[in-house]
Amino acid sequence: GGRFQMGVTKVFLRAGVLSHLEQLLSDAVSDSAVLLQAAALRHVTPPLAALRLSARALSARMAANLQTGRYAELKRRARACRALQLRVAARLASLRLRRCRASAVAIQKVVRGRQTRRRVAVAQARQRALQTMWAQQQPPPR
Repeated sequence: GGRFQMGVTKVFLRAGVLSHLEQLLSDAVSDSAVLLQAAALRHVTPPLAALRLSARALSARMAANLQTGRYAELKRRARACRALQLRVAARLASLRLRRCRASAVAIQKVVRGRQTRRRVAVAQARQRALQTMWAQQQPPPR
C-alpha cells in the first residue's frame, strides 16, 4: 500500500519514487556545494582584512613622516608596498580558489560516479527483468 514494497532480495518502488529520491540527492549535493563555496569565501576574506589594516597603518605612518621631509620616498615605497600587497593577496586568493575548485570537482566526481553506477544498476535490473518476462512468454521450441 505504500511507496515501496520489500521483496526477498529487492525493494520495489512505485512510479516516481526513484526520481523523487534522486531529486533529494541532487538538492543535498547542491546545498553542500553552496556550503563549500561559503566556507571558501570565509577562508579567503580574513587575510584581505589584515592587508587593509596594514595599508591603513602604513598610511598613518606616511602622514607622520610627512613633516620630516621624507614624504616623496615614503610615498614611492607605499605605492610599491600596495602593489606588492595586491599581487600577493591576488596570488593567495587564486591559489585558495584553485584548491577549493579542485576539492569541489573531486566531490562532484564521487557523487556523479555513484549516481551513474546506481542508474546503470537499475537499467541492468530492468533489462534482466524484461528478458526474464520475455523468456517466460515464449513457447518452448519444437
